[in-house]
Amino acid sequence: MKITHVSFDIADGSFKFYTQLEWHNMIGELRQELVEDDDYWADGTLEQVLEVCLGDEFFWAEVK
Repeated sequence: MKITHVSFDIADGSFKFYTQLEWHNMIGELRQELVEDDDYWADGTLEQVLEVCLGDEFFWAEVK
């Protein structure tokens, strides 16, 4: 399976690699958690969802 995204978490110094399906599922789960508390997040951008859920020490990039 092709790796499409990578993340780095400063808090623990870890890298994680994702396939497109894994990335899509992770974002969907995070968004769902937020929507359960406030419907506003249904339309939140990817950057907003990641920052609110994972903080500003989480960095990610698309792998070309």
